[in-house]
Amino acid sequence: MRTVHFAAAALTPCQKEYQERLRSWLLPGPYIPRCTLNGKYDPVQCQGFYCYCVNEHGVELVESRVDMTEGQPKCKAGGME
Repeated sequence: MRTVHFAAAALTPCQKEYQERLRSWLLPGPYIPRCTLNGKYDPVQCQGFYCYCVNEHGVELVESRVDMTEGQPKCKAGGME
């Protein structure tokens, strides 16, 4: 897993959540969002053994969850393909 450091000024919601989750590393299996290079939520997020699609606000889309053993969901920015 790569570590990304963001400048403190003008963080996007994804970048803020990323940093907050990294600070809570003591919690077992914390969800850490994946952000794109421009700071938006990556359309595919993964936690535990599942990956799923999220909208532009990082909210999981209904019925998009896929077990990692079955591959990844077909997501695009802001929705599903």
